[in-house]
Amino acid sequence: PCLTPMANDLGLTTVQRSTFASIINLGAVFSGLFGMRYVQRLGRKPTLMVTGALYAAGFGAIATCSSYPALLAGRFFKGLGA
Repeated sequence: PCLTPMANDLGLTTVQRSTFASIINLGAVFSGLFGMRYVQRLGRKPTLMVTGALYAAGFGAIATCSSYPALLAGRFFKGLGA
């Protein structure tokens, strides 16, 4: 719902909007691939705290971004924290 006003503010093209919407899945793939290793090493609670911090950092980056690369980085970090 907020993609259109945000995309209009940043002047994003249709391809950039699609990339923004889908890059979270790339972060989630990496999170899934390496998440089990962290759970086995650190335990469940520390892993949840790390992923929660990544998600919050991604949200903060998206909320304060002023450029397209920062927007993608924030979305990727949200995927890592998912």
